[in-house]
Formats: sequence, C-alpha cells, structure tokens
Amino acid sequence: DLSENSIEQAKLLNRDGATFVCHDMREDFPQQGFHAVFNLFTSFGYFDNSQEDERVLQNMHDACLSGGFVIQDYLNSSPVLTQLPVEDVVERGGYRFKTRKHQTENHIVKEIEVRDGDAVHAFQERVRIFSKDDLENLHRHAGLEVIAVFGDYNLGAFDEKTSPRIVLVSKKS
Repeated sequence: DLSENSIEQAKLLNRDGATFVCHDMREDFPQQGFHAVFNLFTSFGYFDNSQEDERVLQNMHDACLSGGFVIQDYLNSSPVLTQLPVEDVVERGGYRFKTRKHQTENHIVKEIEVRDGDAVHAFQERVRIFSKDDLENLHRHAGLEVIAVFGDYNLGAFDEKTSPRIVLVSKKS
C-alpha cells in the first residue's frame, strides 16, 4: 500500500507473520516470485496517464511466478454512471460529510467536504473510467491471459449493466 498509516495498521493486526511494506505500485516490486498478486477495491486508475496504468499491470505480471495469477477488482462504471451526478450528506461523530460524484470525460470524480465545527476540509478523488474490455486489454498488453471475469465478490457472472464490480482473474504464461 502507498499509505504508511494503512501499513502500520496492518502490522498491528498481523497474526500470520505476513510482511507489509509501503510501496508505490508504479515502481518495480522489491520482491518477486509470487503465486498470486491481488489488486482490490479499485486501488487502480488514479494515475495521471495510461502509461502508468500499463506499468502497474506490467509490475504485477513481473512479480508473479510463471503460472501465477493476477486478481484485479475494479468498479463497474456502467451502473455508477447512470446515477451521476449524486450528492450525499452524512453526520457522524460531530462531523458533517458532504460528497458529490460527477463524471468528466474519462473519470468519476468524488468531491468530499468534511465540516468540523467552523473548520471545513475539502478533498477530491478521481478514478479513471475503465470498461471490462479496457481492463482485459490492459491485462493482455502486460502479457497476462484473462481466464475469468466476475461481476461481484461472490464470483457471480458479469453483467455490464448491473454488476457492481469487474473482477478479473489472469494468469502469467
């Protein structure tokens, strides 16, 4: 993970002797020879250009053993885009969270406003809009063979109009 806070939290919860490192997935992985590499919860598509997206998938490919797997989970933008723009306000623990999602040409943008008394903090997240075909092509370009595509975490069939997720399982030849 790129977040040092997330890595520190994972280390606190570690019970099986796993190793956690803070790392930018656009850079070569420090370790190689994995049986599987997982990229979950749409932790992809935040980069500035398509070359960075391609580099990430190439790094996942390179980190795998021959015959290893790359499992990537990404939001299915089709059902999300039909609901945009959307706004939401939630109050929790004395804080007021206001979010607004909208679409630009290539991204889904989420604007976040956090109000703490008189203080207001604003953030923005942008994730690239990828179709299932786009992701499959990125996997193939990285030298991976897409062997399965699912539409949710229960490994249900993918439906472009209704599935909440795009879960790709690819294999390194």
